Amino acid sequence: MWIAFNMTVWTIRTETDDLESVREMVEDQRDRGYNAWIEDEGGQRVDEEPLKKSDRSLYQKVMGFIIWGTAIAVVVAALYACSILSGDPLRI
Repeated sequence: MWIAFNMTVWTIRTETDDLESVREMVEDQRDRGYNAWIEDEGGQRVDEEPLKKSDRSLYQKVMGFIIWGTAIAVVVAALYACSILSGDPLRI
């Protein structure tokens, strides 16, 4: 006894410049059990590994650097102020 199932093939295409929304759509389709991938303008499959590594924008990287630098400066200034108040200032 043979049982045959008709398999429906769906093609969904969208065009966007928002990398994060594309990654979310593809992951959502994969979570639902579909075979999903990203193509470029020429219809060629895109390697997704570099896309996963570039999830932070330049603005986010610069702001992270500024925030960490400010936090370190505040800690160093607080330690220096504590050493002055204790009566034994750090000698530089």
